[in-house]
Amino acid sequence: MKTILTAITEQHLTSVEAIGTALKAGTNCGSCRSAIRALLPEERRVAHG
Repeated sequence: MKTILTAITEQHLTSVEAIGTALKAGTNCGSCRSAIRALLPEERRVAHG
């Protein structure tokens, strides 16, 4: 998870697709895509409102 959060910040990733391209996360079966989406800044902002 820390690797994904670091990549989001340092590479300015803004979508699950961008994270998949950069890290290959969520690109196999896709079952973790919702968890990855929850790590995105916009989703965290909405969740913590």
